[in-house]
Amino acid sequence: VGAPFKLMPTPLATQFHQGSLYFFGRNGSAWHQEAEQSDSEGASNDALGYAVALSGDGNTALAGAVGKNIGIVTRTGSGYVFVGHGSNWSRQTQLTASTGGIQDNFGYSVALSGDGNTALVGTASLFDFVFVRAAGLWSQQAGLTAGSFVALSSDGNTALAGAPYTGAGVVYVLGTTFSITVSASPANAGTVSGGGTFAAGSAQLVTAQANPGFAFTNWTENGATVST
Repeated sequence: VGAPFKLMPTPLATQFHQGSLYFFGRNGSAWHQEAEQSDSEGASNDALGYAVALSGDGNTALAGAVGKNIGIVTRTGSGYVFVGHGSNWSRQTQLTASTGGIQDNFGYSVALSGDGNTALVGTASLFDFVFVRAAGLWSQQAGLTAGSFVALSSDGNTALAGAPYTGAGVVYVLGTTFSITVSASPANAGTVSGGGTFAAGSAQLVTAQANPGFAFTNWTENGATVST
């Protein structure tokens, strides 16, 4: 649960509207607070918890801090990923937009896939950003021109964004991975490598080594030449 307007006392001053997150667990029909998380480097008006999302297994949480200043860029906003369970939660990373601007309010809305490895973060400026996690590390996968309010399917492959003040909405089909299959033609012409399944947005090298009596001509896809 987000508490974006919570006051956070510090030794020097009270941080107004810094925000905080509360984690609750259920024992039977009874709910109880298990943990609280805030930004140790937070400031007034960060509004951490303005939007929150939780993965299907309950072990990854995403929270927007729409008022966060990034350097000298005011209210560009930020997202925070927390991981844990029960009373043991910790911040895994901070997410920011690669093209963040003044008063973008990144974190205006947030969504997580069921496994918590894909995050979709909306802004008040109608730009949305997709992040993916691999081996505990997060990276921005894509930027979308869509809407301020976002939702993400459990498998992380379909995103919905709405722009309520414009009467518009957009559905995106997201690819979190892509596959490459390589082969020689004819099969005895040589050896090829570089096939497999990879994270979307990554660059991969494919190679071909011709056998004696053959020469490499080109790479084709569905009959069309794509590289020579």
